[in-house]
Amino acid sequence: MAKRSAVIAIVNMLGNVSSTYGSFLYPSIEGPRYVKGGAVMAAICFACASMALLTRFVLKRENKKLDKLEQQDQDVETTAGVAKINGFRYIL
Repeated sequence: MAKRSAVIAIVNMLGNVSSTYGSFLYPSIEGPRYVKGGAVMAAICFACASMALLTRFVLKRENKKLDKLEQQDQDVETTAGVAKINGFRYIL
């Protein structure tokens, strides 16, 4: 739960930073092409696509680990130690 809270705080922080910096990416002097702003946005889009692919591969690997554990007929317990999560898979 602490990791999730930290990630939510970081995402909120980055969202707020982008709104303040975004107005400086498109100064009227560079119009109508706005090369700097377009380049920054293209780089951010590339980074997002890369992170999405990385997440897919990581989750695929985690699903394979869960498959191995089930094949060995071992129960995987949650961190609370109460519920069993056999059959759980990450959605890709």
